[in-house]
Amino acid sequence: MLRAVAPPTSPGTGEHLHLLGSATGQPVAAPDVHLAAGGTTLRCELHYPLGYVDGSLWLLAAEVVGTAQTLPQPLPRIWLSTPVIVASGALPGTPNWSASFQLPVPNGLQGLSVLVQGAALTPRSRNGIYQTTNVQRFDLQ
Repeated sequence: MLRAVAPPTSPGTGEHLHLLGSATGQPVAAPDVHLAAGGTTLRCELHYPLGYVDGSLWLLAAEVVGTAQTLPQPLPRIWLSTPVIVASGALPGTPNWSASFQLPVPNGLQGLSVLVQGAALTPRSRNGIYQTTNVQRFDLQ
């Protein structure tokens, strides 16, 4: 059975890393824009299913922006302009590896969005420098 999935709002390079996100339950790939009320927990999972770039540096980065703000793209398929690295490490040689990130949402932050994007630095990427995931966007309510 084939299922149509909406294209990502802010796509990555489409290579070997996948980022899932949720504010209400189990993280999913799509939709990639989530409403996050105060008191909920943002959840992201970075997945590395194939093992093509073992040993490369990986990271999860986040940025807080105004919900109506247009996202810059400082480099191709990188959507964060002033990111904070929230997790990092070396990609293992283990198939189906994943890393998780969680952030509780406090009350009173309406009008802001948290953007999360994963990346790996590797010369084995198509551009010879990095691979990125789609952005998971959490609009705070």
